[in-house]
Amino acid sequence: MFRHNKKLTALLKSIKISAQQSNNSADILDAVKMAKAFEGDIKFQHNPFYLCSGAAIATAVLIWYQPQIISQWELDHNLFLSILAVLAIVPLIFVYTQRKKITSLSDFIFAKDCRFDNHMESISVSDSVISQLPTRFIEFKRGNYSRKFISATHVAAQHSALANEYYLYKFHYVDRRTVTTTSTDANGKVTTSTKTVYDHYDRYGITLDFGFIKQFQISNKRMLRKPRDYNSASIAFSKKFAIGASTELAAAKYLKPKIVLLVMDLAKHFSDLNIEFDTQGHLCLAFRDSDVFSRKRVHGLAQPNAFYEELQGQTALDKLDILTTFINQLAKYSDNNFEETT
Repeated sequence: MFRHNKKLTALLKSIKISAQQSNNSADILDAVKMAKAFEGDIKFQHNPFYLCSGAAIATAVLIWYQPQIISQWELDHNLFLSILAVLAIVPLIFVYTQRKKITSLSDFIFAKDCRFDNHMESISVSDSVISQLPTRFIEFKRGNYSRKFISATHVAAQHSALANEYYLYKFHYVDRRTVTTTSTDANGKVTTSTKTVYDHYDRYGITLDFGFIKQFQISNKRMLRKPRDYNSASIAFSKKFAIGASTELAAAKYLKPKIVLLVMDLAKHFSDLNIEFDTQGHLCLAFRDSDVFSRKRVHGLAQPNAFYEELQGQTALDKLDILTTFINQLAKYSDNNFEETT
């Protein structure tokens, strides 16, 4: 058992190094080939740890109900139970930690392969495009305590489903609030206490140079830079979204019936939408959904052959495809050369 676990630990270390250094999908597959070639299951053997934990639990239960067993040994009852608790819990923590090594490495490999398949390049959040977003869009005015970008990704124009390159990001913000509670004890004394609560939120989005629309916003959270009292012909749209624009005339110009339908359809797939264009025609489309730029794997290193086959295929990001299709359609209907037909 110990020999198998030692060999497996060394294997996982080699796979991790190879995956970290990978530059394309072929390199990822080479890393997984090491798991396929491993003699034995990609699974740690933990029987002695389970036996130790089980024996400690059984002994603790016995002593709890029959404390006289250890009284004859002149041992402290609570101390002995504490020792048994440690003997029961520590092996299980060790088992969980070792299992986590396999699942975490599988997640890392799959996520990196997904990025290769979709031509995603990680960039620093200090990149000028990302760092300038808060000065361009009201979307990033969220959070009365703190706000920051967690990650950023670039997709080059030659690999983009859009006309231009685009950037993806994860944004985190924190709201601080004070909560006051009042309690009454048995004697009728009223006590009031306050505590500070920090609420954490994540937002995700895509940003690019759009060009066709400027100083315009569609938001379902009513957080608008230039709110306009403008309602489209769609009652459902007007109930769900608020409009921001330089003028009401501009709102009417940009909010064509086909665009209203596009946005309503997009709202079926994304939550808390905010579609915002700055004065230069840059687009920032933000939402709360965390499953747009990644997807869950079916297999992992514990099933090396099936995992290898899964990685061989193209990992499609369905919600990202919906997003890019929406932007392409938006560009089409926003082009001044486009004429609507009934």
